[in-house]
Amino acid sequence: MSGEVDFGNAAILREDLLTALASQRDTPLVDLGVDLSRVTFCDCAGLNALLSTRLAALRVGRGVRITAASRPVERLLHLTATGFLLASRCPPESK
Repeated sequence: MSGEVDFGNAAILREDLLTALASQRDTPLVDLGVDLSRVTFCDCAGLNALLSTRLAALRVGRGVRITAASRPVERLLHLTATGFLLASRCPPESK
């Protein structure tokens, strides 16, 4: 993920994350890791995409965790006090 995440493309992000989540369905209890280190802007629509993906993941016994975040993402998570929701719940995938 890179660039801006806003109202104009948050639905695409959500669909991409849901697709990635579905592709892991046969891997037991592995969180979906999301690297947001190259995101230059993220608004509430982007946060909603992440949180709605988290709800979908929880329904199948998984989580969504941010593996790396840029300053704008960190700031949004801090201001909304939602960072803890996107922290790891499950053990990381073994390599």
